[in-house]
Amino acid sequence: MVQRVTKLIVGRLPTSEERQAALERYAGNESDYICRSCRKETKFDPEKDTHACTHCGSADVDEMCRLAGRKCIKCEGTFSEGELHGIS
Repeated sequence: MVQRVTKLIVGRLPTSEERQAALERYAGNESDYICRSCRKETKFDPEKDTHACTHCGSADVDEMCRLAGRKCIKCEGTFSEGELHGIS
């Protein structure tokens, strides 16, 4: 899969160095965020991408897994700490 994607980027079969460079530049771990400005869900890699909403550009975003204790942007209530459940 990496080779196919890198081939699309460089326009030919990539060298091992080009594959590694593509992984370092484009691979990451996106997290889910909620934008307090436009109220849309957004995803970005906080270690590689600009820490801002991908819809409106606002930096006023909260990571969704860290909402406990924060005020809701719709009803002004407060998010409570939930429970994590596995799916099998």
